Amino acid sequence: MIQAIRQLSILNKVFNVRGSEWSNVLFSLIIRFFYRTAFVIGWTVLVALFVSRYGILSLPYLFVINAVFSMIGSFLYSLFFERYSRRAIMIGTIFIAGILLFLSVRLAGINQMLFFALLIVSISIFLNQLRIILIAYVEEMFTPLASERTFPIIEVAETLGGIIAGLAITLLADVFALSNFIYLLISILFLMIPFIMFHKNETEEKGFLSHEHRHQESTNIFGKVSCAFKNKAYTPYIMGLIWIVLLQWMIFNLLEFQYLKAVYQNVSGVIFEAGSGFEHAFVHDLGLLFSLFSFSALVIEIFLGSRLITHLGVVGAMLIHPIVTLLSLFGLIVRFDFLTAVLAKNNFTMTSVIHTNTYHISYYALKEDFREEIREFLEGIIRPIGAIIGTVIVILLERFFVNQELVFYLNIAMLICTFIFFYVTYRQQDKYTRVAIHELLNSKEKLERMNAIDILAQRGHKAALAPLKKVLLDENEPVSLRVKILKVLVELKSPDIVLEIIQCLSSDKPEIYEAAIDTLTSFKFLQDISPEYLFIKYRLILALKRLYSIEKKQEILAKIIYLMSLLSNVSTVEFLFKILNS
Repeated sequence: MIQAIRQLSILNKVFNVRGSEWSNVLFSLIIRFFYRTAFVIGWTVLVALFVSRYGILSLPYLFVINAVFSMIGSFLYSLFFERYSRRAIMIGTIFIAGILLFLSVRLAGINQMLFFALLIVSISIFLNQLRIILIAYVEEMFTPLASERTFPIIEVAETLGGIIAGLAITLLADVFALSNFIYLLISILFLMIPFIMFHKNETEEKGFLSHEHRHQESTNIFGKVSCAFKNKAYTPYIMGLIWIVLLQWMIFNLLEFQYLKAVYQNVSGVIFEAGSGFEHAFVHDLGLLFSLFSFSALVIEIFLGSRLITHLGVVGAMLIHPIVTLLSLFGLIVRFDFLTAVLAKNNFTMTSVIHTNTYHISYYALKEDFREEIREFLEGIIRPIGAIIGTVIVILLERFFVNQELVFYLNIAMLICTFIFFYVTYRQQDKYTRVAIHELLNSKEKLERMNAIDILAQRGHKAALAPLKKVLLDENEPVSLRVKILKVLVELKSPDIVLEIIQCLSSDKPEIYEAAIDTLTSFKFLQDISPEYLFIKYRLILALKRLYSIEKKQEILAKIIYLMSLLSNVSTVEFLFKILNS
């Protein structure tokens, strides 16, 4: 028993996860793994068959069709969000997608146009919407601070799903017809249903994101989004997210075309024509390379993901993606070939996992009332628009340039987009801080204020201490809110807040001064012998002695003595002798 507890403790430290979070983390891992495996198989097969049938220069049109159907899916699904729970919508989506995918396989040899239509509808509408709903379902299980630690671990499931899907395609491409992979896709999707049905979402049970609460003010997605934009405190932040999503997917589609073109040329040696042998060789290489990219991303997620986000903050970690993409693009401009294209795609995939995690964490800054609709708007509308714009750039450049000129100007277009992407992301930090401060000081919902405190405890918020101090020292604020601030100050460990915490030792609320003692005990810098903190230590010891003289609880008295011993052994011994003598 003791050994098992020790092993769990080691796992908690290695993966940066708290013991109480493991059930939700494991569920999220499993369900996201199944989804990603199914999606990668479906999308890779669709791309390979489409390119084999219509040629590489027709690929941009597939991107546009996919984006258009994704937007249609967002509009259709917005009609059901207010009527049914996420769980019911996810299960229904899987069943409908499974039926359409099955029909597409049966029609593959009869009508190729109908086969592609059903396959595109299944992936672009239903699998895309399943991803969006699944993200929201997972998000509501965690707080903003917990998301910093858990989201990179959960993202590992998607990376593992990419590796498994890529290997399956690579190994089985020569054994089965590509259309038969869809049966495997259907089977994996249906494996998700038991986990969704029997998982108990504790946060939903507690009303953390109650559907009943949301249904009281039913309106469509565009109504909720317009309400969000009417609030001037949120408009700059939401606009920043819109630009981030738009530019991310413009760059993704431009890079995806360059990468697929490089693989196409490497496999076949031709541009416009391809035989049946090409089809299997192309999908074989795509599967193998996807596994390689996913493995690289997995290394980043396991060893660096949560720690980078924790140490750099949400926006700081988000900036890694455009910076690395810029460096990769310079390599593509200097020399475009199979190797540099694969390297650029690999770097983009590796850093996008960190960007994806930070992007989803940033949703906690939005009010619960319209958070889901904003996500649906960004993921279901803005993301496809970004993909369409990126693809239109490819189509327009194809009309004016060919061969190396086309490659060069596509790379220049990506470079310009990435510079703008970096600038917009950098500016997002200030907007992120202002939204959180506004929520903390002006919101009437206690849960939203708690979320704001968690957000301000993240790294990168230069103006976070002032509003936290204001709420902490306000006697009219709820005790639970003030205690929450004291607990998150453990994360900040700032010397600039110590005097305010010392004032909390004079509070008449036991919960507050006990939390203040715990927070001060965690400040290792107070144990430093440097003269810089002598005055603070002096005031703290006086406050602790006063509190000791009036406190009755033995547990709190022990905490006071322990904290005093960390500050000064001499003062503690003298104080104890004085107590014994009296």
